Amino acid sequence: MHIWYNCRVKYLKVNENGKERKVSETYLIEAISFSEAEGIVLNKLAPFTKNQLEITTLAKTNISEVFDFEDDGLWYKTKISYTDVNEETEKAQKFNKYILVSAKDIKQAYERIEDNFQLTIAYDIISVQDSGILDVFPYEFAHETLDEHEALESSDKYEEPSEYESYNENKEDERNL
Repeated sequence: MHIWYNCRVKYLKVNENGKERKVSETYLIEAISFSEAEGIVLNKLAPFTKNQLEITTLAKTNISEVFDFEDDGLWYKTKISYTDVNEETEKAQKFNKYILVSAKDIKQAYERIEDNFQLTIAYDIISVQDSGILDVFPYEFAHETLDEHEALESSDKYEEPSEYESYNENKEDERNL
C-alpha cells in the first residue's frame, strides 16, 4: 500500500549570482515505507544540490489523492467532508478526505476539485489552502524494477539457475550452519 510522505529538506543552493544560501524545501513523496521515501528524496534531489542534503522532517500525511494538472502551478491542500453510513453500526458518520491539487490560485484549485472529485454522495469543500509543497514525487518503483529485470534477462550475462544448482546451494548452506 502506497502512502504519501511529507519531506522537508535543507541544503545549500546556488542562486543566479553564484552565491550560496541555505534553503529549506518541502516535498510530497509516495512510497511504501519511510526508508523508501528517504531514498527517493535523496535520489531525486542529489543531482541538484552542491553539498550534503539534510532531511529534517519525514512524516506520513493525511493526503489520500493528488490531482496533478502539470501546469507549473502551486500545490493546494483541500479538505472535503461528507457523511456516509457506517456498515457496522448503521449510523451516519462524518468523514474527511484530504486532496492535494495543483493550480495557479485558490479559486482554480477549488474549481478543479469540483470538476474532478467524483463521489456519489453529497460532499462539502471545507478548506483550500497553500500547502507549501514545492514538488510531488509519485510512486515509480514498480515500473523501474520491472524494466531493470527485463533488461537483465535480455542481456548475455543473465543465466537462469537450474533447480539442481539451487538445490545444491541450499544443501551447502545447511552444511555450513
